[in-house]
Amino acid sequence: DLDGVEGKLEVEIPRKELEEFNGSFIPKEGEGKRFRLEAANLLLRGTALKNTQWVHGVVVYCGAQTKIRLNAKSESDSNITEKRSQIMTKVTRLLYSMMLLQVSFCLLGAIFSAVWFQ
Repeated sequence: DLDGVEGKLEVEIPRKELEEFNGSFIPKEGEGKRFRLEAANLLLRGTALKNTQWVHGVVVYCGAQTKIRLNAKSESDSNITEKRSQIMTKVTRLLYSMMLLQVSFCLLGAIFSAVWFQ
């Protein structure tokens, strides 16, 4: 039962290396005890646990600081594609199509108007 567990979690600053992690947990009432944390104790985003009935966890890195996000596309990596959902891709394509259609209608209207009033 971990309801009453309190302590301090000390971890390294976020780094790109997925296989490396160092930290420690210092219980409030541990009398100098320190529990070492390493890469084997870290679950990265998207990890699926199998054959496990329960697990206790703490969020260490979140948002842009996650190891996965730090390894995502950077300015120097031009051959890596950005991860996007299918719906986002379809909506973007539909938006560009609608804009092209509207520009076409405006040009056709301008041409027909010029011809009509000549």
